Amino acid sequence: MTADYSLAPVNSDQFNSKTENANIKRVEFELAREKYFNWVHKGLMSLKEDEWQIIVRRYLQPVTEYDIDIWMDLNIGKTKYYKKKWQAMLRLAFALKIEVYQQLVFESGTYKRS
Repeated sequence: MTADYSLAPVNSDQFNSKTENANIKRVEFELAREKYFNWVHKGLMSLKEDEWQIIVRRYLQPVTEYDIDIWMDLNIGKTKYYKKKWQAMLRLAFALKIEVYQQLVFESGTYKRS
């Protein structure tokens, strides 16, 4: 009897080495990460230029900036900045399809969120 060696993978699922399992998990992680990155990137590209700058500078840089620094650089007032920031977050939520709706309930003469 002689041993037979081949470079082709064995077709049985009975044995997987730890290295194979680690590499499979790493590849799956990288694919999921790339899919997530593309999803967020697509959402960001749907924003207007000033909205994009606000979101990226405030939340997506390694060293985030303070709101006051951003509105000073954009040369807009505080109130207008926060309105644009709110609109940017809302537009991004709709682009990513992660918006959340709240139901208003009328109780005792006023509307309340449920």
